[in-house]
Amino acid sequence: MGKTLINMALIIMTVILDLCLPLNDVYAISVDINGSWTETVNKYNLMAGTGSDLSNQIESSGDSINVDITFSTSADDTWRIDARRSDTNWNSNLGLYLRRSNDGVTGVYAGSISGGTVYQELMNTDLQFFIGSGDRVNVNLQFMVSGMSLQIPPGTYSTTLYLTVVDY
Repeated sequence: MGKTLINMALIIMTVILDLCLPLNDVYAISVDINGSWTETVNKYNLMAGTGSDLSNQIESSGDSINVDITFSTSADDTWRIDARRSDTNWNSNLGLYLRRSNDGVTGVYAGSISGGTVYQELMNTDLQFFIGSGDRVNVNLQFMVSGMSLQIPPGTYSTTLYLTVVDY
């Protein structure tokens, strides 16, 4: 009778191990981000020369940030990108906005991309930025800062962009 109980325990352990092994083959969607934007605001940003205020807003180039979304498992594998900022030293009168300036190109698994082409204000909490499926590479992002004025003290203002991929 003791021998039968031991054999049952071995069979149950084998089934559990077999069920766990496929977890080693799980793939995760990945986001690779490259780029940055640094801007020096000076007399060339004045609206009408000496004595005038600064232009209210300034934009980066359309390809300041390059994003690759890869390792999906099929063209139907859907995902979304959430965006937020984390301030290092930021003036509360300034607004930071982000938009997607192109669709990128397909990767291994051709898919689609939508949303995010209109500037959205970045906050310190996640916002849904854009959605897609499959792989998309060379997706370009563009920044805009608004609220610039001579009333804002001179200084170095910085923040960090965080993009999070959510696979669903």
